[in-house]
Amino acid sequence: MIIQYEKIFFFDASTPIDIVMINYIIMIKKIKDKSSLLDGAIIFCLLLREFLNITGYDYLQKYEKFNLLEEIEKTHNSLFTQKFVCEYIPEFINDFLEIFLQLFNLDFYEINPKDKLREFCSNFCSWLHSNNLTNCKIVQLNEQIKI
Repeated sequence: MIIQYEKIFFFDASTPIDIVMINYIIMIKKIKDKSSLLDGAIIFCLLLREFLNITGYDYLQKYEKFNLLEEIEKTHNSLFTQKFVCEYIPEFINDFLEIFLQLFNLDFYEINPKDKLREFCSNFCSWLHSNNLTNCKIVQLNEQIKI
């Protein structure tokens, strides 16, 4: 389910995650007669954003000890999604699906919300890759997404 569209706002590899997610939601909104798709995209982006803001800085700390990242702020004055770009999002996806989503009752969304959110994860990461916002490309193997 890769969706092609025109960019609403200019964004590139230096654009913070929050702005990119807004673009993704607007892109989904442009699909006619798919309000349930828009609802799913909003739920997906809100949950992924919450997960990234909770775990993002901790995840990147492991790279700091190897001097692989130059910019990890010692004091986290802003939300992870406001400061960082989308490069590392595909690395978070398995934990998002297999650990974080277990904390929520998503039965209000659809018959099998985890499968729908898995599709959104796959689509979002493919969209990030096709827009040159990440170098990671994911593949899905045996119900688990791999980088």
